[in-house]
Amino acid sequence: MMNIKMNIQYDGTDYSGWQVQKKRKTVQGEIEKRLKRILQEDIKLKGASRTDAGVHALGQTANFIIEGKGVSLRDLQHSLNSMLPEDIVVSGIMKKGKAFNARYDAKSKIYEYRLLNRKYREVLGRNYYWHVWEKLDWGKIKKAAGYLKGKHDFTAFSSTGSPRKNNFCTLKRLDVKKEGSLYKIVLEADFFLYRMARNMVGFLVETGRGRIEPEWVKTVVKKGKIDKIYETAPARGLCLIKVKYGK
Repeated sequence: MMNIKMNIQYDGTDYSGWQVQKKRKTVQGEIEKRLKRILQEDIKLKGASRTDAGVHALGQTANFIIEGKGVSLRDLQHSLNSMLPEDIVVSGIMKKGKAFNARYDAKSKIYEYRLLNRKYREVLGRNYYWHVWEKLDWGKIKKAAGYLKGKHDFTAFSSTGSPRKNNFCTLKRLDVKKEGSLYKIVLEADFFLYRMARNMVGFLVETGRGRIEPEWVKTVVKKGKIDKIYETAPARGLCLIKVKYGK
């Protein structure tokens, strides 16, 4: 038997997320269908991250096990990419030890959220950022982001439906990078709760609008809930950049 790891990139605009769903087009489903055609056996991908509908990826990883040993990985990658739709590509493929699991062996995941902060939106790239036209106080946003870093109970930033019982995770990075009117919010954590990254960005934007004070973050993570209503950042601005393995 052979355990194969793949690195995958995709534009999530037209997909109902990564994970297979009945009667819905998903990234996992599209890849599994092509693998079955090529390998003539049912394939079940184990993805590192179950990205939501509309979320993109430049660094998704997945693994699967096949019966044969004589498969050429280079030919498999070429065949897959020739059959997959243009918004999905396998950017890397390699053999791993039989115990490797793309999801459970991941040490951390890095997401990037793109936000365009100016009066007017752009036509090109509109599927890859959230347009916020109000002037935001980025000083307050960065201050609030500093309070979020570290190990906390992030229940307050998890949407209903999260499969995890333990909501304590470690937010290793929450950085803001500015490129003109485009802001990139980089988040790295050992794991993310359901919609945690998007809820967190929405919360930070409310801080930048002046509706929430940065210091209130400390109360939120302590209580494990948010008493005020805030906007969840749309999926189109979020991209899975990298999944880290090893130490």
